[in-house]
Amino acid sequence: MKTILEKREFIRSVKTAAKDDFLFELMHSNDRLLMRFEEFVKSFDPGTNHVRRELNVISFEDELQQAYEAFKEGLEELDFEHLSLEKWRSEPGEYLDDHEVKKEVAKSLAFDYFEAWRMDIMTEISSGYHYQGLAMIAGMMAGALEARIHDPHLNLGDPPNLVFIEWIEKELDKLIKDGFEDLPAEDSDILTISESLFQFAKNHSIGLLKHLPQFYDTLVKTPELAKSLIASLDENSIPLQIIPKLADLLTTKTGDEQIWLNFAETIFPDDFDLAKELLDYYYNRIPEDFEHMAMIAFKHHGLVLADYLAGKMKEGSPLFCSYQLARAGFECSISIYEQARKYISRNEGIAFAKEHPDFEFKLGILTKEEAWDDILLMAKSKQAADQLNDLLPPIMKHFPDDCLAIIESNAAHSFKHHRNRDGYSRLVGFLKLGTEIPGKDEEIKTLINYYVNISPRLPALKDELRNYGFLVNESEKPT
Repeated sequence: MKTILEKREFIRSVKTAAKDDFLFELMHSNDRLLMRFEEFVKSFDPGTNHVRRELNVISFEDELQQAYEAFKEGLEELDFEHLSLEKWRSEPGEYLDDHEVKKEVAKSLAFDYFEAWRMDIMTEISSGYHYQGLAMIAGMMAGALEARIHDPHLNLGDPPNLVFIEWIEKELDKLIKDGFEDLPAEDSDILTISESLFQFAKNHSIGLLKHLPQFYDTLVKTPELAKSLIASLDENSIPLQIIPKLADLLTTKTGDEQIWLNFAETIFPDDFDLAKELLDYYYNRIPEDFEHMAMIAFKHHGLVLADYLAGKMKEGSPLFCSYQLARAGFECSISIYEQARKYISRNEGIAFAKEHPDFEFKLGILTKEEAWDDILLMAKSKQAADQLNDLLPPIMKHFPDDCLAIIESNAAHSFKHHRNRDGYSRLVGFLKLGTEIPGKDEEIKTLINYYVNISPRLPALKDELRNYGFLVNESEKPT
């Protein structure tokens, strides 16, 4: 099967006489096609005014479906993996590596394909077939959203569909500006094509509707039309929650605040922008409930809401404390933690610290809160060996016996499982830390002497003991 580009190239290569004969055979028995052709020809008459032609809903739906299928098919036939680089020519003085060249070639291939379609859109619009142009653009958008483009190396980007979506959005913006801003459409026409678009989107690509808010923002001028469009979405079983931007626009244009509020509350707090709109409503209209709603949004979106919430919170409120704790946790800042600590309990502060993944920040808060039992539990963990120099000093005077046991256990574990210089260095480091435990001088001295006595047959251990000052020379006897 030929690609769209190949079909177009073939048609252009056929002689005019052959195309004339073919057109005659098609149109002499098809009055509808003949009428369309006559309108097309008239549109190029300099004396003919270029106005938007009347909506033909059957043609609109046919164009929508055909554009979707053909554009999607063409995208899936393009090969962005096996690219021909021979024809690529860089600009003078420009150097691109192979990867960059492939990106440029891929983009050129994509643009050539899209440009052929864009020319067809321009032909439709210049002939006054704005609705047909819209159908093409909508079908192409759905095709771009749903196509499985063959680009395993992402030469077009990630995802490769995005470049086509962006180009199509630009064409839609042009159509809105050139075809509908100065010549508003009838509400009945907008409702009719919308019913077709909604049904098509439901069957093929619901994502299409997420790219149409600008179109409806320009064309929906009356509350009645907005309400009719919402009703049409409901009739097509398209929940407003899955198209938040379009739903926000339409419910707002109804002019009925309660309709918008009911919708906004059903989707809150999932959509970020709509969540802020609803919070604005509460802040200005129902301030007594603002912090409750803001807390729900903050738990969902976190510090992404930081800029919005700044200046809107009451100091000391649950929202303020949650906000400050989140900031403190993100920045690992004790000073920010202290802002929240003025209004939360010690137990709440300790619970917050214990859940935080950063060791230094966690220990800093636990030390500040004098949570010695919790620090001891951390020190007893099998994973705490490398952190004992930080964990034990704050609790030595509170739990000297436990600290001594921890030193003995870690020294023994290192000796048993790490019989190398690094292991001996850690072992002697534990002994050195043990000398700081108050009231345990004799016990630590006994422990040190144990390792000194076995060191003569372990030269690496002997070196580490000497490095730490526990062994002056080989002939020295332990005391």
